[in-house]
Amino acid sequence: MKRTVLLIAIMTNVVSVGQQEQPENQELILKRLAAAMAADVLEKQRKGETEEEIAANEKRLREWMIAKEQQEQENKRNELLANEKQVLTQERLAKIKALAAVKEQGQRAEIVRLLIETAATATGKAYVETRDEILVYGKDYHALLAEIAVDETLPWQQRLVARICYERIERKKDIEQLLETDWYSHPDFNPEWRLLLPGPIGPMTKLVHTDVQKAGLWYYCLEQVWKSTGEMGEIYKGRHQEGWVGCCALAVKDNPEERVWFLRVCAEILAMSPPPPRWNNWLYPTLCREEKPDVAPLLLEVMRDYKGDIFSFVVGLSKFADSRVADTLDKFVAARPDSPDVEYLGPPLAAVRTRAAPPPSPEPPFRLGTKIIKPAKQP
Repeated sequence: MKRTVLLIAIMTNVVSVGQQEQPENQELILKRLAAAMAADVLEKQRKGETEEEIAANEKRLREWMIAKEQQEQENKRNELLANEKQVLTQERLAKIKALAAVKEQGQRAEIVRLLIETAATATGKAYVETRDEILVYGKDYHALLAEIAVDETLPWQQRLVARICYERIERKKDIEQLLETDWYSHPDFNPEWRLLLPGPIGPMTKLVHTDVQKAGLWYYCLEQVWKSTGEMGEIYKGRHQEGWVGCCALAVKDNPEERVWFLRVCAEILAMSPPPPRWNNWLYPTLCREEKPDVAPLLLEVMRDYKGDIFSFVVGLSKFADSRVADTLDKFVAARPDSPDVEYLGPPLAAVRTRAAPPPSPEPPFRLGTKIIKPAKQP
């Protein structure tokens, strides 16, 4: 009886963490539940075993489940890295040749510009290597990085790379301190979280993202969401690395950097084919909780090819979407005439069309923490 109660408690924790704290892959959650129920059946069949034998068998089962999940996550990461390998187009080859030429000529400022241009479109290892070169050359070119960071004639990706690199140079020690934090020794850490079958990462999310937010490393956080470089707290490495991306996403929430930079980054990630694991596991659930007009276009894009019941989605979206998406939403509904209750969506659609759009979101000022950074040539 006690073991059955314990099993139910474990299963409840798995569902709670999966749905509320850590939006994990539902397939993995179902596998855990199936394994837990299988363990219960096996226990009932082992009437003759001693308590020690039962405990040993259960321990082996748990270790097997964890090892299997780690392998599945590793396979997914390897697949993602394979997808991220870039084909060198003629344009990219031209950039590399141009970069080699200016290096030979010692034109360091031009090197910085070309490296930023390259990093803006790079992914994975290629991005990290290019960014690290920027950090080497950029130490002597703070003014240039600050100038590029706010140059609206450049693509937003280049401006964001410049901000990321400027912050990494200026706040290197703060980033290192954040990554070296021992979250298990945090005064608010509950040791019982380590006993949960999925691990402590789910219930730790609020604790960790609150401290990350206090650090005010806005561009480090955006970099992890955008490029997912793998530079994270030690306990998040391995099967929990997407959880760190989720904490970084939550850290920029309700800050000026969220409304423009975060949404731009999410739009670019969504455009990847297929979107990487961090999109499904963390970024999409984060956006779903954001009932803000600027989020509506992204949510509509996510649902573009959805064929099921759209009633609840459209009603929910109509509570905050504005006239900017009215035409797209009308077409979305019209393309699904057989969806249940679609004939009752007239009022929600009308509400979206009549809701005025807010003024365009200005690009937030470039800041380190709360300090505004301005190029030297600006007044």
